[in-house]
Amino acid sequence: PIGWTELYTPYRQYMQDITFKLQKVDKGIFVLPIKDEEVLNTARENILNNYSTWSRSLVDKQNELLDTDPLLKKLNNDMLKELELDPKDIVMQIAKAQNIDITEITDGQTRIEKAAKAEGLTGAAKDFQNRIKRNKTLILDSLNTKEL
Repeated sequence: PIGWTELYTPYRQYMQDITFKLQKVDKGIFVLPIKDEEVLNTARENILNNYSTWSRSLVDKQNELLDTDPLLKKLNNDMLKELELDPKDIVMQIAKAQNIDITEITDGQTRIEKAAKAEGLTGAAKDFQNRIKRNKTLILDSLNTKEL
């Protein structure tokens, strides 16, 4: 149907970008940086939104073509199925199909960095915060002492 290739082309680019942005760092360990994953997810959502708009504009004959043409039906269904998956899940599917062992797809941060980020402030920021608290206490103590 008219407009389908305008959806399929960005989808193919999206699939190529997934493998392009993925970096192997060790046996079975790959990195997909957070920024790249965000860009990929935005592209995926845009394609799905465009598909939704396009599919609502189809007439019965065009819908019938999508359902009856075996090649078009397979391509369309595969595209929709893959667009519902997270980029990391797609990588795992591709790897499994090619007998590539992937034990982990990380965002590039070490476990220590992730734990520190989960705690909130960095070590330097915590030190600075503690210095401020000490100074505040000293100032308040000195004010209280002067009042007596």
